Amino acid sequence: MSINLISFKKIIDQYRVVFFDAFGVLRTSGQTFPGTYDVLQNLKAKEKAFFIISNDASEPPLNIARKYSSSNSKHRILISQEQIITSGMLALNYLQTQCKGKNVTYLGPEESAYYVETSGNPNKPIMKIPDLSWPDVCMFLDDTGYDWYDALNRLVNIVRKKKDILLLAPNPDLLYPAKDGVMIATGGLAKLIELVTNRDFINFGKPSFGIFNFAFEKAKNVFSDLKKSEILMVGDTLATDIKGAQDFGIDSLLVFSGNISKSEYEAHHADLVIRPTYCAESIMT
Repeated sequence: MSINLISFKKIIDQYRVVFFDAFGVLRTSGQTFPGTYDVLQNLKAKEKAFFIISNDASEPPLNIARKYSSSNSKHRILISQEQIITSGMLALNYLQTQCKGKNVTYLGPEESAYYVETSGNPNKPIMKIPDLSWPDVCMFLDDTGYDWYDALNRLVNIVRKKKDILLLAPNPDLLYPAKDGVMIATGGLAKLIELVTNRDFINFGKPSFGIFNFAFEKAKNVFSDLKKSEILMVGDTLATDIKGAQDFGIDSLLVFSGNISKSEYEAHHADLVIRPTYCAESIMT
């Protein structure tokens, strides 16, 4: 079944606020898509507000914002860290309110521990804990920069020893777009641990209602009278970006520049429960 594609540029005037996913929409893991700066500059010129809603919990908001600035005078645009919304922010609030004072271990390099360290909880990377009984909480932060094999096996043994340990996976994404295809994300690693331990992780990222409501409240700081009908979510993944928007009650645009291709979507379109309001090749069209 063939679907009709629309132009992002033609529908944007219907909305006051745009929520963007990051990977697969604005960038790959390594670089910003050509044309991204022009799109964002155009939104600024139209006095639209836009926010990046990311399931990435491995970097502070300021570091993420800097990836969208450019030294090129034509494309010089700096996204404020106030425009960055991450699953790590919700995980941080959970650590501070529900896990205050508890020992937190994490999977990821030490430079990915911004949200864990900001919480004020005692924390150590999983390969540096003093013994298997030390952690009260384990949090998945990143999928690169450490040895999966050793870390995952150690976590399995921790879970077997401590039945009441809390397992947090701020990022539920299974995969994310990379330069030459896709890569396994932290949500994929968490699914493996869920399978072999019969334990569930607590997630904070898309498609959770919480992260969309957090973004909505941020957007209302710009437009106090903002309605959900004035927001467009742009994403490349049905199960997170589009489902989250659908559940929250805002319109969505699925782009085929990331996790799913147009042909894949068309092949399964008739059976899909999760459906975007619009589809486009990319935000550049």
